[in-house]
Amino acid sequence: MSDVARQKPVEDFVPTKLEHGLFIVSHPAFRIGFLDAQAGRRLDHDNIMQRIVAETKDAVLKAIGWRTELMCDANAFRIAQYRYEKGQILQYQYKFTCRGWSHPDYPPKCVMEYLYKRFVFGEAV
Repeated sequence: MSDVARQKPVEDFVPTKLEHGLFIVSHPAFRIGFLDAQAGRRLDHDNIMQRIVAETKDAVLKAIGWRTELMCDANAFRIAQYRYEKGQILQYQYKFTCRGWSHPDYPPKCVMEYLYKRFVFGEAV
């Protein structure tokens, strides 16, 4: 997740604010990718839409605005794959670990510290 990484195929912008970072890491696929990498699992983004539904509590999906129509939406699938891969990359690159990450809106301390260092304090991480 370099400083000049554009968010394609998601959007053509460079994340520069804490809000952008929080939006990225709060995607349920990012969480699943991070946790897969931490557990040493191989890349498995082809079934990410089914995994989001299976591995995220219904109340959480409802709270974040997840809709069943997204399961068949090609753009939502591309975004989920991209977020999954970014979650894996963040964990692989920095060797972050956490005991758990049950809700996408509440990233673990290591991820929040990374976001603050990068977007609030402007440190090269």
